[in-house]
Amino acid sequence: MATSWNIFSIARRGSADDEDQLTELLAYLLQEEPSLAQVLLADLGLKAPRCSIATQRRVEDGRLDLELDSSGHVHVVFESKLGSSTDYEQCAKYIEHLASSEVAARALVLLTKLDEHWPPGIEKLAAKRQVQLERRRWWDMARLLGSSPKPLARDFAEMLEQEGLIVPGPLREEDWAEVDGIPAAAVALLTELRPRLSTLSNGHRRQALYSGRDKTYRSIYSLAYFQRAQIAVGVAASWQDLQLHRRLKATTQPLNGAVIAASVFDPALLKMPESARGEAAEQAVSVGGADVAGACWGTFPTCVAPAVSTLTASDFLGQVDQVYDYAVATAEHFRSIGYLKDVSTGHRQ
Repeated sequence: MATSWNIFSIARRGSADDEDQLTELLAYLLQEEPSLAQVLLADLGLKAPRCSIATQRRVEDGRLDLELDSSGHVHVVFESKLGSSTDYEQCAKYIEHLASSEVAARALVLLTKLDEHWPPGIEKLAAKRQVQLERRRWWDMARLLGSSPKPLARDFAEMLEQEGLIVPGPLREEDWAEVDGIPAAAVALLTELRPRLSTLSNGHRRQALYSGRDKTYRSIYSLAYFQRAQIAVGVAASWQDLQLHRRLKATTQPLNGAVIAASVFDPALLKMPESARGEAAEQAVSVGGADVAGACWGTFPTCVAPAVSTLTASDFLGQVDQVYDYAVATAEHFRSIGYLKDVSTGHRQ
């Protein structure tokens, strides 16, 4: 029986983090199957006859990852990212380059692994220069090409799937029982959530993802640091794992099964003795409220709920919304009782 070789999977062996190579492989696919360029353009709401394809083309003070150009019709630049992020200067260069094209339509496409928004000011510049802005994820590319009748396109989509560049499945209660460590779905959930957590307060400074170093407990959370607040949200295999990982000083009875937990902290308290921080947390917890369960690390008032009753969406992105909403609700509760003194951004993305 003949073996079916996937040239893209072979090429990517040992190169899973190489975004330039991934873009080159996409260009190769478009070269071998020119009709797919029209598929990509149609997904952007554009239309043109056969396009020329170029990668890594030098422009003033930069280079283009992938460029589709149909003289007189459309000019599209793809900026590809797997781990790194873009900035205003980089996007501005590409917009100015596109603006110089004498075509009917111009577009800059940000093609990323993670959710990434346009740098501040770029949308205003693009509108002024009449350049269309589009954001796509590599999983959008996998979905688009995976439905193609072209075998080579499906091979490319299969390679993206092998690298995890597809929409993950939802986190299920049984996932915790099927692995010794932290389920991949839990890591994906918190990773996808990170950009949205940066909208929970003003003056975002940094963010970090933490998992248990001790393999005897399984818990993961993302902590966002703001000028006047710290907000954390995460999931754990059990109440005990949450207690061990985040040192929860509980004021309620343990919950059964996997849990979701959100905590807050007022960084102004760092100027006070640790005992005063603990007293402030205890006072906030004593007010009570939906799901208020105690304080993590003795200083972070915390809400905890069963994962099975909170993560009810049947799809991954729906669960991302639910974890985000839980973090929002927790922060708003502790603002409402006067513990957090930051200003809500009002974001419910």
